[in-house]
Amino acid sequence: MAKRIASIPVHKVLKGFLGTDKIPRKAIFTPLSHIYDEIRGRYNAKERCGGWWNNFTYKTKDEQEVMVVKTHQGNTIVDPILCVNDNCDYLLFLGFCGGLHPDMKIGDIAIATQSYFENEDILYRPKSYLSEVEEMFTNSIPGTNLTVESVIRETIATKSKKTDYLKKDIVSVDQETAYLYRDSELPTASVMVVSDLPLTKTLFELSYADKKRIERGIKKLADGVLELVDLL
Repeated sequence: MAKRIASIPVHKVLKGFLGTDKIPRKAIFTPLSHIYDEIRGRYNAKERCGGWWNNFTYKTKDEQEVMVVKTHQGNTIVDPILCVNDNCDYLLFLGFCGGLHPDMKIGDIAIATQSYFENEDILYRPKSYLSEVEEMFTNSIPGTNLTVESVIRETIATKSKKTDYLKKDIVSVDQETAYLYRDSELPTASVMVVSDLPLTKTLFELSYADKKRIERGIKKLADGVLELVDLL
């Protein structure tokens, strides 16, 4: 474990943010209660709420401990990323995204292989991309991600720059992935459930059937990720 983050002792950072001074070798981050609760319910895990971000741990089949952290949305994901950079072997991010690929449907799984920030031309790639996620989610659509500041910006940006984004082969849009790929020093991957289709059906226009598809997508996401973590 690194002794300091910048000029702050690591154990104080971890206590403040995560309520612990020990981080397991594997971590899962999600800003979404639906995904967090789905995984916690499967293990009946006791939640730890001693810091800014609620979290719990469970053990893999070979008794390795995994921490699951409920982060906040958007750029606030940077702090927990920096917290675990020198402590973990792997970091998986699970979220929602808007689907831009013409073959994507609500409830599908999208995998971000690289990511842009809106209004930037810098392409961020993971320091080490966990290609195993594509092998686990064989029917997913991997590709470039766009990271924006909000759900409303997602809708405005994708509709106003539709041609530009399609030329760049951007297949998903979310609020966190570019931060993850920019700031994580770990082998990592962003795996997301398609929650809306910004070019044809926004998050504000979902039907009951769409929401049920998202629920099924969350279960599929949890199934695949938990199996993957067991194998890593």
